[in-house]
Formats: sequence, C-alpha cells, structure tokens
Amino acid sequence: MTLFQSALSRARSVLESFIEGFSGTIVCDGYSAYDKLEGVNFANCWAHVRRYWLKADSKNGRIGVKYCDDLYRLERQFKRLSPSKRKKTSKVLEANRGGIPSLG
Repeated sequence: MTLFQSALSRARSVLESFIEGFSGTIVCDGYSAYDKLEGVNFANCWAHVRRYWLKADSKNGRIGVKYCDDLYRLERQFKRLSPSKRKKTSKVLEANRGGIPSLG
C-alpha cells in the first residue's frame, strides 16, 4: 500500500500520531527525527540517496549516482514488463545489492 501524508510540521510527534498502530517499512527522506520508532523500519527514497551521493563528490559518490541512474533506467523498462518478469528481475537486482558503495 502507498499512503502519503502532509503536515505543516516535520515534528516527530506528527509522524508518531499518523502511524499509531503501524508496523512495517516507511520510505522517507532520511530526516533524523524519524529514526528508532518501535516496529518501524525506515528506508530512504532513491532520489534522496542519489542526492547524498552527488554531494559526496567522491569516487564512491560517482559510483552511487551511476547505480541510481541504472535503477531509474531499469524502472522505466519495468513499466513494460509483466508482474512475473518484474519479480524475476527484482531478484537479480537484490542479488547485486552488495555492490552499492558507502559514502566514505
């Protein structure tokens, strides 16, 4: 399920009240006030990850930007695939996750 929420404040209390009773994964921009909520895993959106790698201005940063660009290209191709072929391709991507560099 995809659900978007907007508020005038980014306060942690806004998120806590919005997700009351929820457990699972939330994709967000990596805002530090949102970490360590019981039962919730956070994942950064790829647009923000790519931006962090651009700011790194290092060899690993350039590798990370290329990885994101490759993912975006694959995503455009996925739109034409059946759900079963998308799932098969996703497994290949998952197997290659170890190649994602750190910002160091």
